[in-house]
Amino acid sequence: IDWLGEVPAHWEVKPLKFIVETLNGYAFKSADFTEVGIPVLRIGDINESGIVAAKDAKFLPHDFQFRFHNVVARKMDILIAMTGATVGKSAMYLSNDVALVNQRVCLYRANNSNAQKFVWYLINSHYYKKYIALVAFGGAQPNISDEGLVACKFPCPSPVEQHAITDFLDRETARIDDLIKKQERLIKLLDEKRVSLINQAVTKGL
Repeated sequence: IDWLGEVPAHWEVKPLKFIVETLNGYAFKSADFTEVGIPVLRIGDINESGIVAAKDAKFLPHDFQFRFHNVVARKMDILIAMTGATVGKSAMYLSNDVALVNQRVCLYRANNSNAQKFVWYLINSHYYKKYIALVAFGGAQPNISDEGLVACKFPCPSPVEQHAITDFLDRETARIDDLIKKQERLIKLLDEKRVSLINQAVTKGL
């Protein structure tokens, strides 16, 4: 495979559409939005950190979850932006609360629920992000269809290997995130020391 090189012989290579089912959001009317109720997950609620910021969402009446049951998001579902400057931006819905998916947001749900986290790592790969950048169309406001999103091909290890890969990535990315937090804390302390040093020198001398 040109883009990947050699892979284990027993791995399959298949389009994402054979790994996940997709769900397109609905164009809810702004007149139906309420102050409380069922959160509506929009592109703006897909946080750059990879987590859906449902606390900032708009709301719809509770009965909408039954009227629009085909656009209900569940915990661990993956949402991806289909339009705008942040096309391809993705996040995982981690709440236990019912939510509805708004227009131009596509939901990914692995055919095998045990593979959901593995799918999350697939779509956060550099390869998939480059694929989105190439396939999206529309100039200043790029767009991509749900068919385009899931046409990308990926290598598919066995379920046991997927689990092992996911465990490894969970562990290593958590370690890296912890190192980043420590470095950010160190930078903050050094910045405070710098300001204090300048203040000391200009007000009290050396």
